[in-house]
Amino acid sequence: MKFVNILTFVLTVLGAINWGLYAFDYNLVHMLFGAWPYVEKAIYILVGVSGLYQLIDRFS
Repeated sequence: MKFVNILTFVLTVLGAINWGLYAFDYNLVHMLFGAWPYVEKAIYILVGVSGLYQLIDRFS
């Protein structure tokens, strides 16, 4: 489970950094994976699920 915690933490932090960059009209995920819309969408889903996992893990 430690690997899952580390992976979800890293994805959550990277997602937060992307949100911060988006405030300056710079979307890192789109810049890297915009040519593959399904991969881009999968990354957003993984980041969202990681955030939920971290939230649930902290309060359980």
